[in-house]
Amino acid sequence: MRQLLLYVFILVVGSVSAEQFKLTGTLVTAYDKYPLIGGTVVIKGTDRRACTDLDGNFSIEVEKGDTLKFSYCGYLSKEVEVLNDSSLVIELDDDPKSFIDERIVIPYSGCK
Repeated sequence: MRQLLLYVFILVVGSVSAEQFKLTGTLVTAYDKYPLIGGTVVIKGTDRRACTDLDGNFSIEVEKGDTLKFSYCGYLSKEVEVLNDSSLVIELDDDPKSFIDERIVIPYSGCK
C-alpha cells in the first residue's frame, strides 16, 4: 500500500513540475527597438518576478496560462498570456503622460 501511495505521489509531483518551463525574452522600446535595462517582469497574481539585464534580456520560470506583466518607468505596461512560446520579444510604447512639456527660461543679463 505504501508503494502505491508513493507511486501516485511521484506521478502527481512529476506532472505538476512538468508544466513549468523557462521562458526567455527581450524587453525593447516599440519606437526604435532599444533594449530596456532594468525592466520588470512579474507573473500576475504571484510574487515571482525577474529583471531585464544590460541587453534587455530576461528569464523566468512560468506555467502555461500564466499572465506576465512587463513594465518600465516612462512606458505603458503590457500584459501577455503565456502559451507555448519559449522566447518572446516584448515592445513597450512610450507613456504620453510621462513627458514633460515645459521649458525653463533663465533671463540672460549679459557678461559683466
